[in-house]
Amino acid sequence: MGGKRIFIVENERIVALDLQHRLTSIGYKIVGNVVSGDEALKQIGEVKPDLVLTDIRLGGDVDGFDLADAVHRQYGVPVIFITAFIKLKYGIELNLYILALFFYFKNNQL
Repeated sequence: MGGKRIFIVENERIVALDLQHRLTSIGYKIVGNVVSGDEALKQIGEVKPDLVLTDIRLGGDVDGFDLADAVHRQYGVPVIFITAFIKLKYGIELNLYILALFFYFKNNQL
């Protein structure tokens, strides 16, 4: 694993901190942990993560889909969505413009 660099974007702080703790305990390095897509876009270019984990619903004007699209286009960094909110509509949209996405559903929801 070698300390891969992960950036977390999650508006629920307890979820974000738990995820950060779990990832650091198995050897990953957290290079950012913010609540909004706007703030994430400001920081991701500077810290150059290997992976971005993002919720779909975020604070600010940039949601998780917009963030993933921008991160992919500008930096080529893979994005994994972590969310309890998902509708079929979003899956269809994702397949149109974002490559190689995976979903982790909070509380194992489908």
